[in-house]
Amino acid sequence: MPGTKNLPANTDAYAADSSLKRVDDEGVVAQANATLALAHEQRTIALIEAAKLLQGKGRSADAGSLLNEALARMGAK
Repeated sequence: MPGTKNLPANTDAYAADSSLKRVDDEGVVAQANATLALAHEQRTIALIEAAKLLQGKGRSADAGSLLNEALARMGAK
């Protein structure tokens, strides 16, 4: 499943966006999906920050794997 235009590869953002287009009684589902989308983005930021710390400690290989995971979460190929 794709992400949204502003949040590529974030399947939770895609689900939230899709849910918002449905009837009003699915608002709770949309809110839950939006929360998951935000958590996805926060995890991506955490991966980037952890990679920066590892890079600073001379652990480039470990930093690289975290950055690769973050890039995948952002839709990079």
